[in-house]
Amino acid sequence: MATDAQGITYYCKRAVNLCQHKAFYCHLTHAKMNYSFTPADYSDLSKNNNIFVKLHYPESAWGEEITIYIHERPTGYGFDAVDFYGNEILISPESCTQPLALEEVIRMIETLEAEEGLDATGNLALTVSGIPEAESPYYPELKKFFAEKRKQFGLP
Repeated sequence: MATDAQGITYYCKRAVNLCQHKAFYCHLTHAKMNYSFTPADYSDLSKNNNIFVKLHYPESAWGEEITIYIHERPTGYGFDAVDFYGNEILISPESCTQPLALEEVIRMIETLEAEEGLDATGNLALTVSGIPEAESPYYPELKKFFAEKRKQFGLP
C-alpha cells in the first residue's frame, strides 16, 4: 500500500483481498463503471478466434502483448494466457462454469504471473507487473478501466 502527495491510498496491484481491489478501483476511476457487469454468455468463440482479452504493454522493451484465450469445456470455459514468445502465463481463474463479472476479469489480468523457474523468453515477470492497454470483445468497459488506470499513473 502506498499514499501519494494528495493523500490517496493505492493498493498493491497484486493484492488478493477483494476489498482492497474495490477500494483501488474507486480511487482510480472517476466515471462510474459497472464492475458486476457479466455478459449473458461467451457466444461466437470462433468468430473472435477464441480471444478473450488482448493486452498490450507499450512500456515494455518490445511493446509486449499477452493474449488470454477462452475455450469451451464440458463444464464451462477454460482460459489460457500466452505472450508473443509462446511463454505460458499463470492465470487465475483457469476456468469458470459461467461468464465472469468485469471485476473478476480485471482481477484475472492484474494477477497474471510468470511461472517461477520458467526459462521465459523476454522479461515476462517485469511485463506482467506493468499496466496494460486492454481490449475484450465481451467486456467493453475493460478498455476504459485500464485507460483510466494508466492515466492515473501518468502513462499515455
